[in-house]
Amino acid sequence: IINNHYFLLDTTSDSNNNQQFNNNQNSQVEATASIVVSEEKTLTDSYEANNTDESVILVENGGNLTFNANKQNLNGNIEVDNISTLVLNLENSSYSGTINGDNNAKNIAITLDSNSTITLTGNSYVTSLKDDDTSYSNINFNGYKLYVNGKSIN
Repeated sequence: IINNHYFLLDTTSDSNNNQQFNNNQNSQVEATASIVVSEEKTLTDSYEANNTDESVILVENGGNLTFNANKQNLNGNIEVDNISTLVLNLENSSYSGTINGDNNAKNIAITLDSNSTITLTGNSYVTSLKDDDTSYSNINFNGYKLYVNGKSIN
């Protein structure tokens, strides 16, 4: 099992009793909780995976995660199992790592604004990609391929 940790500042529950985590500050924060996503969650946070056996985002066991990053830096691999989903929204944020490197995820949807960047560290696979920069100049492919719904965009 690969562990993952999220740095959380504030937690609230919505009317459906889903946990939501919010951090809209332009800074790294101290760790106050560890979470493996295996249910429905919405997270807004910043994290850097520091250990080689650690993912920045791990969604498993039928989890459905919406991760809204605003002015955040995310570093590390994203892993989602074959019965789980991830919606990753990057706004004024950066991500560096490999996304679904084993091409196993049920669904991964990524949206990034023109002020956000992605730097790949391995071949990556997503179901959908919405990029405000239609030339993809905000994605550093770094010699790797990014596959969107089975088709390489580079």
